[in-house]
Amino acid sequence: MKNPMHSFDDIQTMIECLIDELHMLVEDGAYEEAQLVNLEIKELEEMLSSI
Repeated sequence: MKNPMHSFDDIQTMIECLIDELHMLVEDGAYEEAQLVNLEIKELEEMLSSI
């Protein structure tokens, strides 16, 4: 997923989708999976800061 060809908007959209997924996982009690999604969100946020 660390493709430098992603635009700012693409990355922002991915983050928004992952946040929705994160909320569903937490509601379902899937905390381990939620932690992985949270890490992915943090990686994408770091990518945004480098654009």
